[in-house]
Amino acid sequence: MPIRRAAQYLGMTRQTLEKVYGHHRPDWQSDISGAFGQRGRRSAVVR
Repeated sequence: MPIRRAAQYLGMTRQTLEKVYGHHRPDWQSDISGAFGQRGRRSAVVR
């Protein structure tokens, strides 16, 4: 569902929906997770 339609249904603006509830989105910090992924770490190899 487009965020605009969800905001209309809930009676708020898209900006308010994103500001107040945006951290509940599944992809909220997905871009940051890559920064802490494997860089600078050695992962154990299981054989």
